[in-house]
Amino acid sequence: GYFQITVTPHQTVYDASVQYEFWYSATQLATAADIQSKAQYLGVGSFWIKDGLKPLHDAWFYVRSVNLAGKSVFAEASGRPGDDAKGYLDFFKGLITETYL
Repeated sequence: GYFQITVTPHQTVYDASVQYEFWYSATQLATAADIQSKAQYLGVGSFWIKDGLKPLHDAWFYVRSVNLAGKSVFAEASGRPGDDAKGYLDFFKGLITETYL
């Protein structure tokens, strides 16, 4: 998205009781201790939308599952919000009507 990234974990075998912890950092972090001390804890859920990001800058996400058995190790993912305003406007052209304004 524009100024945002949606992080959606996937399970090999679906279990509705599993939730995820989401952590964010503007830089890549090396260890679980670094993540817990330097990253921004976002919260717990089944997915997370992080907004307020700078286009064309890497964003690092650290996600781990949380269930009755405990917490998993962190999985790392990175993304980069786009800066294609014209592309987004073209995509939504005709979809936004006066009803939404």
